[in-house]
Amino acid sequence: MAAELSLHIKNINTSMLQREEALKRSRELLFAEVSNFTGLQPEDLRKKWGTMGQEERWVLVNGFVSEWSAHFHPLSATSVKEMVEQFLGEQGDISASPSSATATLFPDFGKFLGFSRNREEE
Repeated sequence: MAAELSLHIKNINTSMLQREEALKRSRELLFAEVSNFTGLQPEDLRKKWGTMGQEERWVLVNGFVSEWSAHFHPLSATSVKEMVEQFLGEQGDISASPSSATATLFPDFGKFLGFSRNREEE
């Protein structure tokens, strides 16, 4: 049983790393698209974002969502703002947003132990 648990944990860790890499790449691509939308170079947008107020950020992401939502469905202003802030936080440009959700260490562990339903059943 210990070997089976060890193998399952290894699979979960691999899956988690792949998910994190995919999210990182998604944030990077989204930031590039927001940068293109603004007509600014990424470095200029990094600097501008740090000096923008919350309302100005919302105006920017709402404009982006209005134009790009057909390409990135489903896309919300909240998710765009959070992803840009997460991307910039990873780059060290801004501190991480306190409202950002933090991934749990073993998100599928409860399912493995039989405490939650499989995603296919939902």
